Amino acid sequence: MNDERYNRVMVLLHWALALGLIAQLGLGLWMEEIPKDPPGVRAYWFNLHKSIGIVLGFLVLWRLGWRVTHSVPPHMPNTPDWQAKVAKLNHAFMYAVMVLLPVS
Repeated sequence: MNDERYNRVMVLLHWALALGLIAQLGLGLWMEEIPKDPPGVRAYWFNLHKSIGIVLGFLVLWRLGWRVTHSVPPHMPNTPDWQAKVAKLNHAFMYAVMVLLPVS
């Protein structure tokens, strides 16, 4: 396997979470507009949002576990050190957001 690229599992988890989290955000914002009457319609969408969130939560945990147990490729050659450091900070921030935002 080429050590200069992310493995297929990481790429799949990345894109599944990227699309899923963006869709969840859109669904959550849209749900604010759902009227409270009739009550069943609102409850359906809120329950769906929660269910999707639970699935995404497990995917986040899987991704975190995979990231801890598998190496990642080094940053691109000719990348200034400050950009590599900012990229690492950004990745840490995004992982924290994926874990802490649903908990909040």
